[in-house]
Amino acid sequence: MILSAQELDEEGVLILKPLSKEQINKNVFGLVLKNKGWRYKDGDNLEWANPRYDDSDWEKISTTELNLSDSLLQNWSGNIWVRLKFKVDSSLIGKPISFYFRGLGASEIYLDGVKIFEFGKIGTNIKNEQAQYIFKDSFTVSLNDSNTHTFAIRHSNHFFLKLGSKVPSTDVSLGTNFSISYVGKTNTNLNSLDQRFGYIFYLFLATSTLLTFVSFFHLSIYFFVREDATNLWFGLVALSISINLIIVFKSTIIASLTTAFILTTINYIVRVLYYIFILRFLYFCFYPKPPLSWFLLLVLLSINILLIFVLPYQYNPPTIYETMYWFISTPLCLLEIVRILIKAIIKKKKNAFIIGWGFGLFTVLWCFLMLYNLTDIGIKFIHMVVVFIVSQLFLILSMQVFVLRHNRSKEKEVLQLAKDKAEILENQKEKLEEQVQERTEELQTANEEILAINDTLTETLETVEEQRDEILSSIQYAQRIQASILPRDDYFQKLLPEHFILFQPRDVVSGDFYWLAESNSKIVLTAVDCTGHGVPGAFMSMVGNDLLNAIVKDKHISKANEILTQLHKDVRQALQQKETQTNDGMDMALVSIDLKNKILEFAGAKNPLIYIQNGELHQIKGDIMGIGGVQQERERVFTAHEIDISKPTTFYLFSDGYQDQFGGKKGRKFMTKRFRELLFDIHKKPMQEQKSILETTLKDWRGKEEQVDDILVMGVRV
Repeated sequence: MILSAQELDEEGVLILKPLSKEQINKNVFGLVLKNKGWRYKDGDNLEWANPRYDDSDWEKISTTELNLSDSLLQNWSGNIWVRLKFKVDSSLIGKPISFYFRGLGASEIYLDGVKIFEFGKIGTNIKNEQAQYIFKDSFTVSLNDSNTHTFAIRHSNHFFLKLGSKVPSTDVSLGTNFSISYVGKTNTNLNSLDQRFGYIFYLFLATSTLLTFVSFFHLSIYFFVREDATNLWFGLVALSISINLIIVFKSTIIASLTTAFILTTINYIVRVLYYIFILRFLYFCFYPKPPLSWFLLLVLLSINILLIFVLPYQYNPPTIYETMYWFISTPLCLLEIVRILIKAIIKKKKNAFIIGWGFGLFTVLWCFLMLYNLTDIGIKFIHMVVVFIVSQLFLILSMQVFVLRHNRSKEKEVLQLAKDKAEILENQKEKLEEQVQERTEELQTANEEILAINDTLTETLETVEEQRDEILSSIQYAQRIQASILPRDDYFQKLLPEHFILFQPRDVVSGDFYWLAESNSKIVLTAVDCTGHGVPGAFMSMVGNDLLNAIVKDKHISKANEILTQLHKDVRQALQQKETQTNDGMDMALVSIDLKNKILEFAGAKNPLIYIQNGELHQIKGDIMGIGGVQQERERVFTAHEIDISKPTTFYLFSDGYQDQFGGKKGRKFMTKRFRELLFDIHKKPMQEQKSILETTLKDWRGKEEQVDDILVMGVRV
């Protein structure tokens, strides 16, 4: 109730009269002093407490609850004074009368120049101000005459001035934030109002305690039975309502302004989560898969929460958050709740009617709250509290009944499943016994057949082992023959004292071979990689060895390129490749060394020569043609390369087996580049040490990988 202008005398002085019982019952905070008798001035001066101070030039205002959006506060310093002149009715002279004070910030109240009430500590800035929040506090005065008296209120609110635009508040105005309510006679009226507040607070506390217990009970059930999320969402709904009630109850007793802001923000977030939990509960109960409307509402409600942290606080009441919550999010969520329940009832979903009546009453009462949310809290406060709590209890009760019936239904389903499972197991047991009997007979028959097959396999295995031994014996004999045609160590030592040979066939016999001979005062050395490996490669190596003997030793051809050219012709003739068009042949690198004239000739069929002089590595690539195979050109002629070896020279002949070996951390090939770098790193070391390093490096690189090809590397120092 607002005291009207008729209760001001001719001089504009407020007259306080006794309050009727009806007025007390209707206004839980008493009568808020809102009238044109208030005068306002920005700043701070203790002389303004003097009742004889002339405030005629002060701004006239009708309320002390000024918003930051009001024109008076556009350049507000954070400190103000307000004054109100009043008289008391003759029936109140000499009797104690009481007032309620509600506020944010820090205030001092002076009556006729004497300080009679204060909260917080007045400051000139946020650092020396002690801002507090008072939901309601009372003070009592006794006036012994009907003369004019003056209320002078000194107020500061630097905390709100600096932080208010960042922290949303749904319960109080942003600005001066204090009000005085007239209660009337102290003994009767004040006790009645305090008792009424006590009942409300105990109701809040009892309801929140009950809901907290219900919440943790159902969340505990979900913790042990994760398959059914009904208990989870119901528990979260009950928890959100409980937190909301606890915060509202806590806001009536806290004094810290910072705590009040934090709790208000948490309460706003919980109210948004409240709708999310309710909708998710209903979708889980009646939808196998959440519809599109769920995701749209989830986005809308998320925007509600996001606005708290993104947009500044602008208007109150209502704030942009409250407007969106009450007039957009709440109606849409309630409509969706009604739609879900109506659809579930029409489709005769199990227990849909039970939860429908609870949500129906909840929706009706919640619409009432939404319509009256922005009305004067002093008029509607008790009614709104009762309606709010009853609506939540209707909701929780219907959901509780639904969950209990749902759980009972699940228990029956589990019991029925267990019974069906037992019957199935019994039937399966009988069938299994029959199947075991049949299977036993089949196994006996099969065992007899297996024994007969085993005898046959044993005989076959013995035959295979005999054949294998004969083949291995033949291959080992072939290996001895192949080894006998390779140059002897003493012959190598005689012609080329500083050398090493790394020769590792992949199988018992090899497709790689090396050959050495002396002709026309020249030393001919070659490393040959025949087509294939194992037995096929070994046959080719025998052919190549015989042909090289004929060319160099019998025909006395000692020039490197001429040897390759003649060998190509002889291989094609020996294998009749002109008629058969087979592609068998060999890749090779061949050198002819004239130690007397210090000249080294090189010719290569695909394979290169690497030599190192004066600390520099050189590589001469072989021709792109191989020995033998299909010949497209009229005549195949190989290129000769001469190298001056008057300076100390180390050269290397090799097949591609070393570079192509897989290994390393990533299972890749060793590659030519890494091979050249390795040869350069070791070329100054003794020849046998070089061989040892090559063997160790290859072993480490290969690891557990299989050898993929025959490996041949020869090094010579001249």
